[in-house]
Amino acid sequence: MAKTHSRYVTFVYNSQSLECDLTSVSGIGVNYESVDTTALCNAMMESIAGRGTVSIGVAAKYNNATNRSHKVIEPLNGSNTGSTLVIEIGDNAAPTTGDASFTVTTCVVRDYTASADGGDMKSAWTWTIGEGSTAVWGTVA
Repeated sequence: MAKTHSRYVTFVYNSQSLECDLTSVSGIGVNYESVDTTALCNAMMESIAGRGTVSIGVAAKYNNATNRSHKVIEPLNGSNTGSTLVIEIGDNAAPTTGDASFTVTTCVVRDYTASADGGDMKSAWTWTIGEGSTAVWGTVA
């Protein structure tokens, strides 16, 4: 995949498209803890991948309109129910079949905040993985 512009990335959460409100997103993917498996006789430290976690930081324009970021995200803040999050990354065009896709089946919202920054209202939150969830990289179908 060549370099791409963020305008070719879609974010669908709880069946709502949110990319028009988002201003930054960080940490897309699964991070695995490292589990030490070093034996006393090993000359070098050894480890294996442990449990995975997802923590996607998001900043957005505060938008209180129906089906926009505030109305979709804020009611789910702190809920353990979660919803599906699908991020599709187009290859210098709108995402299409074969482009990269990241899906979290039970993605929960944590730490939603709204704030005034000068004359602009902004919001921020973290998407994390919920109980019984899967998080996988794949391709757009």
